Amino acid sequence: MKITLSLSEEAKTQFDPNAKGQGMGYMGSRFLADAFVKRGHDLEVVHPRNICYDKLGRLYARSAYGFSNGSFYKKRTDATLSGDVFFVYSLDEEQGASASKRFIDLLFQMEKQFSLVLNRAESTSYEYKPKQKTLELPWIHGFDIKTPKELSDLVASGERIIAKPRIGACSMGVEFLERIEDLQKIEDIDEYLFEQYIPANEERRYIFLDGQCIIRRRMFKQGEPGRERCTNVDLMEGIPREIEIARKVIEKTGMFYGAVDFRGQYVLEINGSGTGVAPPTTANETDSYNLSDPIVQAVERKFSS
Repeated sequence: MKITLSLSEEAKTQFDPNAKGQGMGYMGSRFLADAFVKRGHDLEVVHPRNICYDKLGRLYARSAYGFSNGSFYKKRTDATLSGDVFFVYSLDEEQGASASKRFIDLLFQMEKQFSLVLNRAESTSYEYKPKQKTLELPWIHGFDIKTPKELSDLVASGERIIAKPRIGACSMGVEFLERIEDLQKIEDIDEYLFEQYIPANEERRYIFLDGQCIIRRRMFKQGEPGRERCTNVDLMEGIPREIEIARKVIEKTGMFYGAVDFRGQYVLEINGSGTGVAPPTTANETDSYNLSDPIVQAVERKFSS
């Protein structure tokens, strides 16, 4: 199959000694690219920020990359985007919610240029947290903050608050607001959702692939919210109530690949096809799973069905 995969530009630059601005690890992106190549597919990688409309209203990428022997290489320039499957793995979350929303909007046109887009544009739109919150779920209590003064008054009242970017990844941009001086971290309240702080060091994730719950895991964290580090990842049987809630979320959103996270007794968030294919690596432990090969095989079955 001809596969196009959206990856963050950092997936390419992270391991390039000549690149500037190396950031966090992106091994999952490389696992997935490598799995498509090893299964014999014609793979191209594009970065969301490099996708544009041409004069005919079709989408193209200013640069498209291949992947071979663990490295990316430039394959085409000004590359019209078309083929069998467009797999969404990055939304360009590193560039903020507006960049991610732009890319999600492009996916509706992408569905006209590819035989199959996974996750579909409508499913991916649920990665926008305000849209997630339209689903009737046991969410962590949120606050409808419209002005800086409302936020300041809430913190002054003693409420401890988590500020989350409206689209994010791997806790990037999450801020813990406990004192008035913490408000300096928030430059634009319209870029955030504000939730009650839930003191719990365990997060549970249920990962679904083509309708099946394939991974149930719990992750333990330590540190201040937004600055937490993962200390342990375990597979688990899961909690029946949570599994049922997660299953209904996946059915409602239509996600081919996605996950639902819980903290305490609440739904924490919904993640789409950018859900990591492997858990965060912790010291002295072997990763408990790598889903890149199962994902590629599921994509093959989906395309053939």
